[in-house]
Amino acid sequence: MRYTAVEWLWYRYPSKYKTRQNSRPIKIYSEINEQGEEERKIEFFLNGKVGFASSIVSYCEVDETETELSDQVMPESDVMNEDGGTDFVIEITKEYFEQIWQVVVDTIK
Repeated sequence: MRYTAVEWLWYRYPSKYKTRQNSRPIKIYSEINEQGEEERKIEFFLNGKVGFASSIVSYCEVDETETELSDQVMPESDVMNEDGGTDFVIEITKEYFEQIWQVVVDTIK
């Protein structure tokens, strides 16, 4: 079964990323279509700032980074959990993603 949305939790920064802490998101929400492509993304940063992206908008409050949709097909969540790059990926409902999207986008407008 193909998921519609996932929550990525980054509890620590993987050692392969040698960037300033504020430029790496600690939590990411991704809405993923039937083909496995990201349609919308929300990123939360350690300093409390946010970023979001869709096919029509890209916004990020962190100066040294951009929030963009992935250009790669997203693997299933169990595969993402095995790659070692993120701490934990869970599937969420499309409705839950929509609630978060609305709160973030409405707050920024």
